Amino acid sequence: MKQTDLAWAAGFLDGEGSVRIRRLPGAMAGRPTFYGLSLSASQVEREPLDKLRGLFGGSIHLQQPSPRQSANASPYYNWMVTGRTAAAAIRVLLPYFTVKRERAVLGLEFQSHIRTRTGRISIRPEELALREMYFEKMRILNLRLMARRTAAETKSEDSLSPTTRSDSPVCKDDKFAEDVRNVRPLSIVRTA
Repeated sequence: MKQTDLAWAAGFLDGEGSVRIRRLPGAMAGRPTFYGLSLSASQVEREPLDKLRGLFGGSIHLQQPSPRQSANASPYYNWMVTGRTAAAAIRVLLPYFTVKRERAVLGLEFQSHIRTRTGRISIRPEELALREMYFEKMRILNLRLMARRTAAETKSEDSLSPTTRSDSPVCKDDKFAEDVRNVRPLSIVRTA
């Protein structure tokens, strides 16, 4: 695998992806709750997800917007790898991750405790408790990220300082990046 592909994938997943520990209730009575590592990304355009699948495997599914989403929401594609495959992908991406680094490290630590199972082997209560502990740690990391995003999106105009300015040539500051007052018209450059 080329370093440029790994750097691209890590950057894409840092911005658009998710590193999670999933918790699913046992499908049948008497079966324990399932905990598993996943690495995923969702996009309206399928091409970047096809590239991820080419690099790391996994599957891509077309998803319909949920009723909670806007009436204008479009169907989207979801790519996902799980378990050992997710851990292998995270391991090679780890040197390139920035935003998802702490979650990636926690996910790898979680996966190191999962033994490959064949047949119906019961899971001890202390093993389930350990998996739940990892699930909760990952949940808290993801909540912290959401809290930081919300705080950044709801900063008041008064709290902005010159140090919060964007380096974008079309934006005066991060708060109003999407405001039309901050967009300069593009100049067309003609070549001979």
